[in-house]
Amino acid sequence: MPNGFNNRKLTVIDIKDLIQGALSDTVNIFDYSTLAIKFESRANPLDIGAWCYQNRLRANRSQRLVRLGSILDHRKVRIENLLDKIILELTSGKKESSLIQELKNFGRFIDWCDSSGHSHFFSNVKRANTTVIAFIEYQKGLLRKHSRSILTAVTAQNNAIKWLASSLGVDQSMLIEGLVLLKKNMSSVNSTLSPLNKDVMHQLKCYEQILNQISDILINQKPLPYLLELTNQSVWLMPQKKVFATAAMLKSRQNWPNKYYAYDYLNGCISQPEEIEHLYDEARKKYSAQTAVKSAITLKHQVNTTPRHYIRIFLFNYAQAAFYNLFLANTGMNSKQAFEMTWSEEFITKNTCQGFKTIKQRAKGKTQNFEITSTFLPTFKLYLKLRSFILDGNDYPKLFVCHFVVA
Repeated sequence: MPNGFNNRKLTVIDIKDLIQGALSDTVNIFDYSTLAIKFESRANPLDIGAWCYQNRLRANRSQRLVRLGSILDHRKVRIENLLDKIILELTSGKKESSLIQELKNFGRFIDWCDSSGHSHFFSNVKRANTTVIAFIEYQKGLLRKHSRSILTAVTAQNNAIKWLASSLGVDQSMLIEGLVLLKKNMSSVNSTLSPLNKDVMHQLKCYEQILNQISDILINQKPLPYLLELTNQSVWLMPQKKVFATAAMLKSRQNWPNKYYAYDYLNGCISQPEEIEHLYDEARKKYSAQTAVKSAITLKHQVNTTPRHYIRIFLFNYAQAAFYNLFLANTGMNSKQAFEMTWSEEFITKNTCQGFKTIKQRAKGKTQNFEITSTFLPTFKLYLKLRSFILDGNDYPKLFVCHFVVA
């Protein structure tokens, strides 16, 4: 056992009993510094009483070791207020798993406070406000280092403010008056973070649509042409190097090095020879049209019967580019960091923890951490599945596949 740290007697109470006791006004806890709550959806009790101590160590999943002399008595009433808020949230319909995640985030905030010179954050509103300011600056620092995504930073900030205000028994507005809070659309933290305004949010939505649909085409070997449906515009993906062309792009078709006249990009089909004869020189228009259509039909068959045909690799590149942008937006990493990321089996095998997938990554000899949020995790897994499909058992040293060539 670490020097100076001790076990202490816990008062473990089932959340159902706490709620029932609150409803009947029979909750009677003599020492809140010993309180641990047993939730239905959590295997081990959550030791919130340990937060009364300034010095804590994680001993096991159910309790923490503490320095008995580091107890701060004023924190006991804060834990009492915290318990009242927990009961109120659950009886008001809050999902237990969501509440537990918020409390775990608040616990991380308390750990930060006690390790960074802000151990009196529970004393009064003034000190709490000073601590919130410092915590936001700390989150900004992590964002500048690209070690935390904006979504994770905002969640940490909001959970800290919510539960700190509840513990003090005050409205959140008293802690944040005059402060500029981190927001999910914040761009002022670092110039490499793009402003998530409406236009950019629309772009991110398009990236999701491109990744999802092209992954479906490739993994499930769906045939081309295929209608790629986007929010404001849909385009046909064609079995040709010129994979798509919008109406605006077709206006400059005469300037294309190859005109691809056999492909009807607006209707998603291969034209009939007689429909395109007028586009060729008069002397050879029938032959040229027939040859172009025949070649297009042959290529279409090849593309649709070869899972990793080079045309399908072109589509993979579009899907990967879409995911790449989503990855930057969700992790807060910059393009250089993402490009240098080496492949690791940990991407596949590491389990999620309370909605987050924390990954240690080495780049140029340095260890970096990045977090995949629960909302982004399905997208991340989809890309890994697509990457695995396209590599077909081959190894590639980087997360992002560059210059992929198929013989």
